[in-house]
Amino acid sequence: MENINSVCFVGRVEKILPMEADNLEQVIISGWECVVQKGSVKENDLVALATVDAVIPFKFAEELGITKYLKNRKKYGVYTVKTTKLRGVYSQATIIDDFKLSNKIPKEGTDLMKAYGITKFEEPEQEVQTPKGKKVRYHKNPNFHVYHKFPNAKNAPEMFTPEDVVVVTRKIHGTNARYGIVRKEKITLWDRIRKLFNPYAFYQYVYGSHTVEKGGDNVGFYGTDVWATVANKYYIKNVLWRWVKKNPPESLGEGIIIYGEIFGPNIQKYYTYDENELKLKLFDIKVKGEYVNIADFIAYCSNELNIPYAPILYFGPFDREIIEPFLQQYIGRSKVPHEGVVVKHESGSREKIAKFISPLYNEFQSKKEDSTDFH
Repeated sequence: MENINSVCFVGRVEKILPMEADNLEQVIISGWECVVQKGSVKENDLVALATVDAVIPFKFAEELGITKYLKNRKKYGVYTVKTTKLRGVYSQATIIDDFKLSNKIPKEGTDLMKAYGITKFEEPEQEVQTPKGKKVRYHKNPNFHVYHKFPNAKNAPEMFTPEDVVVVTRKIHGTNARYGIVRKEKITLWDRIRKLFNPYAFYQYVYGSHTVEKGGDNVGFYGTDVWATVANKYYIKNVLWRWVKKNPPESLGEGIIIYGEIFGPNIQKYYTYDENELKLKLFDIKVKGEYVNIADFIAYCSNELNIPYAPILYFGPFDREIIEPFLQQYIGRSKVPHEGVVVKHESGSREKIAKFISPLYNEFQSKKEDSTDFH
């Protein structure tokens, strides 16, 4: 794959499976299930494939005649590829070009998002305001790193081997959160004066969502959003400072960042996890610019932070068959499916981390016109 996070790329037809419907068949294209007209493709064909959450330009979708098969996200005015189930068979992608009219076919794995004007659907961030309604201009500290974007396992089928020792954690469907004590981007004269009395004066507390820095020591609306509410609940600012001050300031580098998922009421529609108040579970930690291994992660959560972490479902050699049952589970006794799992190498390496999304979850989301209620 040229881009393992792509939602539109050149895929190869690996397998063709019969269906009960006389005019349809299921094809497996680069690991993705797709239902097509019978006889429209054959094994080893190369096609342009758009996968779940690909935003298809409306005019293009009309030209292809696939509008009725897409999810109409009316709230945002876009159409996206969705998971459907036809005659008991899943389809999680759609073919947008079979290259039959092309003189030159791109090679397998080529990223086609730009070529077809396709983007990946992302829920827009909502602005946080001060109690008086004043909009805040966010300041981004380059040391407050956004969490690593990792691929869907379908786009990286050879990432893991049986020799890899991995940890499988439950993927919680909430909203991303990050908190940190990080080195300030700019060190002022006042900071240098303060350092004479406070050796940690070059560091500051910050917090935010996945992409937006919401607040911290230098922003005046602490306590007005879900990220701050959770910070108060778990005493995160005090906990992080206590941990940081166990180390000499010259050893801190860029600082410490913890990453987690906030969930509970009013975060994601249908996904309260039976909680009546906001909760946080951590899924990663970065120390001095490096993600920690699984052993250190558990130790830090338990000993330094006293904050719960995402449920660990399995730890051991990678085995696809062990993962599969976790993708068929529901939350408690409800009919709401879990989102899926995250598989990560025990070393914490970003070269080996991927998400396995439950087909039940994709199908559930596709049936809901407005299936999310983001903050």
